[in-house]
Amino acid sequence: MFRICFLLLLFGIPISAGYGQVPSIKGTIEVSIKKKSIACDLTYTNLPDQYAIRLNRVFRRPDFLNEQGSIIGVEKDEEQSNYEGQAYTLLTTEHPRQFRASYRLREPLKYGIIGKFSDYKGRLAFNDYSLRATEQTEWHPVVIDLKTGLVIKEFAYELEIICEDCSALFINGSPPVAASSGSFLATTPYQLMLFLGDYEFSQSGDVYYLNSPLTTLQEELLRAQIDTVKDYYARALQRPYGKELVLIQATPTSKKNAWQFNTYPSIVTVGHEYTHASLFQRVGSRGVRPSSLASTYHEAAHYYFGNVWSPSGTLRWAFLEGFNDYLSLLACRDLMDADREYERRLQWYANVIAEPEFIPLHQVTQEGQINGTYRYRYVPLLLSAIEREIGLEAIWEWLRTIIASEPTEATDYAFFRNTLLRSGISETQVSDLEERYIFAEDAKQNILDALGLVPETKE
Repeated sequence: MFRICFLLLLFGIPISAGYGQVPSIKGTIEVSIKKKSIACDLTYTNLPDQYAIRLNRVFRRPDFLNEQGSIIGVEKDEEQSNYEGQAYTLLTTEHPRQFRASYRLREPLKYGIIGKFSDYKGRLAFNDYSLRATEQTEWHPVVIDLKTGLVIKEFAYELEIICEDCSALFINGSPPVAASSGSFLATTPYQLMLFLGDYEFSQSGDVYYLNSPLTTLQEELLRAQIDTVKDYYARALQRPYGKELVLIQATPTSKKNAWQFNTYPSIVTVGHEYTHASLFQRVGSRGVRPSSLASTYHEAAHYYFGNVWSPSGTLRWAFLEGFNDYLSLLACRDLMDADREYERRLQWYANVIAEPEFIPLHQVTQEGQINGTYRYRYVPLLLSAIEREIGLEAIWEWLRTIIASEPTEATDYAFFRNTLLRSGISETQVSDLEERYIFAEDAKQNILDALGLVPETKE
């Protein structure tokens, strides 16, 4: 049996010294897993002067009320909308510093298992036993600061969650509780991920396991590995790692999706057969699989590149995923070199990038140009080649410079170049790196040559 934890202590990293200084949400969330329904009545406070509001399209248009209870007129804003969310602009000259939003699904969601690869982090994911929703889902209104362009997805909260057919409730920023209803309070802001349903949970040290198939011993072994990589990143980046992580095992709403993602402090593993048990060499094994640890190292790195500092701009995906994957490569090399996982992954990446063409970083004008292969394979190799030129300590100083940058700085190519300079790399060195690995027509080949890699062709 899993050890059920009833702790009601809050955990997290303060972002503001005072509760009243950060955007906050208060209200009620009502969910039914069986009916696949969700209804929310939420009040937002401490908002910016000028803002737009965005909410997932599966919900009906909310009723927006001001502090006096009067209706706030809104209209659709397609410029601020995205794939998941419909944005709304307020039809008032002065935007209220607080509003109330009441909304529910357009209709109960009908889908069961749909398609082979149709699940992803942004889905409002109901299945037979749980609901999974992340900050990318935008299941609650997110706020767009129109002066800075920043999307506010982190909120302090005081929430009542009611789910009559649930046995466990979890929201980022609070420990899980074994109940069908509960009150949750976080005085520091978090990205609001929900995992509600009929599952058990346990705790090993300062790591929570939700819906995990692991034995108690395996949980302890995995927690030790996570503690090791957290300490590694904290020492190298000279910034403490956040505290308690939550490892969640979820089931996809598709037939074949299997992946991990991070919404700090949660690392979520999604799959039918791909589970926490897949991290081990075989069922019941005490040995953690090196190739699986690399993925966990990547997700753990998101605390720094994604939470401490979050990119926004044309190179967003390069920084958000490519830099984290490079960090996971460093962790593989330094923490489990005997397994040669570092060399194996470099060769794998070289094989993957052999055929595709990649637009040079300085010519990227849209986020979407940095596709999956670019961000997860090409960028880590690019950074590895730069490391060979300037040395590991210079790389760490560059990474420290990036995560100390102002959140309003657009992460475009100018940012990429300027942070190299700000970290102490000379203009001459930066120009040499550009000419060899970014501007050159044969930049990809130069990267492979610097790393001594020759792509392996399939027979």
